[in-house]
Order: sequence, then C-alpha cells, then structure tokens
Amino acid sequence: MYHGICKFNSMTTNEVHHTKPMTKPALPAPKRDPGGLMLLFSYGRDFIETHRIVVLRSERNYTHIYFYNGGEHLSSFSLCSLLSKLPPDAFIRIHNAYAVNRAYIKSVGKTCVVLIDGSRWVISRRKLKEVHSLLASTGN
Repeated sequence: MYHGICKFNSMTTNEVHHTKPMTKPALPAPKRDPGGLMLLFSYGRDFIETHRIVVLRSERNYTHIYFYNGGEHLSSFSLCSLLSKLPPDAFIRIHNAYAVNRAYIKSVGKTCVVLIDGSRWVISRRKLKEVHSLLASTGN
C-alpha cells in the first residue's frame, strides 16, 4: 500500500480511506451486446444487429451484406473476418462464398436453402452433408 500524499486533495491515503466515499451518479447497467457489426456507411459508422443481416456474400476480399429490408452494403472486410465478429450460431456457411442467417431459413432442399423472402442459395457439394446435419439437428 502506498502511504504517500494523495494528489487529488493533499490528504494522505490513510485519511482518504477513512473518509466517506464519493457518491457518483448511477449509470445504467450495460446491456448485453446482441451481436452485430459496426459498419461504415456514407453518413458515418452504424451498428447493425445480427437479426437485420440475412446473407453475407463474398467477392474476393470484399463482402456484400444483404439486409432484411432489401438493402445491400459492400464491406471491405473478408467474409471470414465478418463471421468472426458475429455470434457463431447465428450464421451457417453453406458455400465458400456465402453464409446465411439461420433465422431467415424457410426450408432446405437437396442442393439449396430457401429463405423467407423466397430467394434460393445453393449449397456447395463440399458443405452439403455438413449443412443438412446442422440444420436437421437444430430443427430448421
């Protein structure tokens, strides 16, 4: 323990410990991060929650992000980088080039995933068994 002079008000540390603690205004409890991405838009940065993202599609070192409202955003981050920032159970990688949000999956065919909006996304041959087993175990 340091027994020197307190720089704040020239009281020794022993005197500081015996005084009444300062009361600070109560801060709201921090909310648990729901998961999402901090993205750069033309108007500035914005946090996008996971449930607003439908599909992530890779194009070399860029990723197209498709939103639930039909919007699209091009990110300079790779697909792998973006997936590492999101909750691991939220998205399923059905192809080397894209991942879909599990919450938006309507049905799974032999070779494709049908989303709620009716769009179809092909499952790659290498991921076919893995995707079917993952989605069968979760009930999608």
